[in-house]
Amino acid sequence: MNYNHLVYFQALAGLENYRKAAQQLHITQPSLSNAIHNMEEDLGVQLFEKKGRGIRLTAQGIKFLEYVNRAMKELNEGELMLSYELASSDHFLRLGYVMSVTNDVIPEWLAGFRRQYRKNVFFSCINDTSDALVNELLNGNVDLIFCADMKDPRIIQTPLFRRDPVLLTPKDHRLANRKSVDISELTGEPFIAHSRKTSFHRIMAEVYLRSGTHVRIVSEADEDRAIIGMVRKGLGCGVVLESPEIHGEGFSAIPITGTGFQGELCIGRRANDTLPDAAEAFCRYVLENKEGIQQSEHS
Repeated sequence: MNYNHLVYFQALAGLENYRKAAQQLHITQPSLSNAIHNMEEDLGVQLFEKKGRGIRLTAQGIKFLEYVNRAMKELNEGELMLSYELASSDHFLRLGYVMSVTNDVIPEWLAGFRRQYRKNVFFSCINDTSDALVNELLNGNVDLIFCADMKDPRIIQTPLFRRDPVLLTPKDHRLANRKSVDISELTGEPFIAHSRKTSFHRIMAEVYLRSGTHVRIVSEADEDRAIIGMVRKGLGCGVVLESPEIHGEGFSAIPITGTGFQGELCIGRRANDTLPDAAEAFCRYVLENKEGIQQSEHS
């Protein structure tokens, strides 16, 4: 059974007539009959039965048609997607990045690159944790990643800029109106932490241990947005890296001192691998324009 057989089956199921279906498919009637017979042999069931001078689907054929229709719909959508990309894009660029740069840094780079590159680039973007992005890169699912420095010899990472850790508190918290907070002042506080699968969880665990700070982790989440939402509802405090997203209503964002840590955003590529032209050009653009982004982040 092959793709053509499924097309033949759909046509015959719709017309319930071998002659009309063969004409629609531009094949001979014996070829259609032989294809349907082979399908039935492969599946071990009868798909059609006689009905007067025509035919109709059997009970098994009706059930099978539902699956064939779904499968053909998915295949057609896949073909349309590929056709769209080929027709609308001179180049295809696959990027992965951590959530903390989703709404500000990456979109600015994409827009600037498209203006400068002067070619129609199709961007395929995903965001995830740094650990997950490294796996996506090594598996060949993305060309470049933007994440924390993972110190993995299989990838080449170039530092772009650093971000300071920030304490998030509910608006009515005792520390909410402070200009800054020392890490030691957080002992005993209920915290919403980044989940254990994230590199930031491991980093903050080391910070707490080194500073002798004992926080009570009451919840965890992968994304800054989820942590912000729980802080806003008064479920606890949280620590994230500085970004425009953390300045909003319903919570306070306060610089933390005494951590001995700054989050470093890096651009990463597979070691000993040649990038596609668009990815190589985008990598150069980012490295040439990282200073402007860093200044806007701190302005």
